[in-house]
Amino acid sequence: MTLERRLYEIARKHCGNSPKWQIGLANLQTKTGSNAPAKRFRHNLREIIEKDETPFYRFELDDNDLVIVRPRTKPANEYAPTISLPNWSEEKAREIASALGWDYYVLRQNWLDFATAETLS
Repeated sequence: MTLERRLYEIARKHCGNSPKWQIGLANLQTKTGSNAPAKRFRHNLREIIEKDETPFYRFELDDNDLVIVRPRTKPANEYAPTISLPNWSEEKAREIASALGWDYYVLRQNWLDFATAETLS
């Protein structure tokens, strides 16, 4: 599992839809299960922050090694208003994602992105 994916999972669990969640770098490293030296872990985290591609969450690292996680804000027109998923399809998608070891929320977002692009083209 990549560090970026593990950070996303931790952010989703602890930050959720809260405006902000923060944790010390050493504690975050423990939560990720990383056995890299602290200096290397900090470097890897800074690279992830610089790329800024983690879905749904943005990470920051301050000068005191405090990691701050914030949900990304979504523009109002990100989804077409007519796109909705019936309950049965969400339940089935959760089953499939779980069986394959995929993240349901990423799968759902990818599908909504695809459906939105198709409705706009």
